[in-house]
Amino acid sequence: MERENVLLFLTTVQIAATALYTAWKLRKNKRWRSRRWWVRPIMARREEHGDFATLFQELKEDPVLFFRYTRMNVSTFYELLHLISPHITKRSARPSISAEQRLAITLRFLATGDQVLSIALAFRIGESTAHEIIKETCILAVVCLHNFLKTKNDEQPAQARQYCPPKFVDTDTGNGEVVPGEWRENREDNNLLPMGNIGAHRAAKEAYEIRDRLASYFITPTGQVPWQYDYIQGGKNQN
Repeated sequence: MERENVLLFLTTVQIAATALYTAWKLRKNKRWRSRRWWVRPIMARREEHGDFATLFQELKEDPVLFFRYTRMNVSTFYELLHLISPHITKRSARPSISAEQRLAITLRFLATGDQVLSIALAFRIGESTAHEIIKETCILAVVCLHNFLKTKNDEQPAQARQYCPPKFVDTDTGNGEVVPGEWRENREDNNLLPMGNIGAHRAAKEAYEIRDRLASYFITPTGQVPWQYDYIQGGKNQN
């Protein structure tokens, strides 16, 4: 009798759980079906009435206002676009936001410090889309500009290099030994000071994903350096 009661109880719990899950699923699907639209009408008219299609194109004819709008002249804008375009161009079967528009959105945000929502409405894109565009474009622009400046700087004689003078940054000897750069000695002008313990070391999920992607790359033949396993294993090579 006791065994039958236990089985009856477990069956009842299972039925109740199934019913609750089904009700939750139906409610969730109903919420998505009841949306008024998948793309807001004002966003659908981006190609005709958005700032990039109208105002931004007209500003190219007015160098003064274009500079005030982006904080750079037209030629500099296109030079920056040439550097970063291969990295921010999206290839998709659906119409996507062009690299030029992505750069314009980012520069407008940086030039004004306005709320992302205001920028998104002006260019007629979603607020979350604007967030992603600005974040991605800023990161890739920094990398591209660093590589550009470093390349141009290295073409100059050692005495004339200003962006990254010789012995300024840390270097390695080729076997994993780091040679400290002169930047560590400029304490008065150096903003990269030790922070110490700032709390629990719990990063965001995105940070862990980036860490794992980098780790996977650094153990491939393309990403690894000859001395890394000797350095990690303390002289014991790992083949």
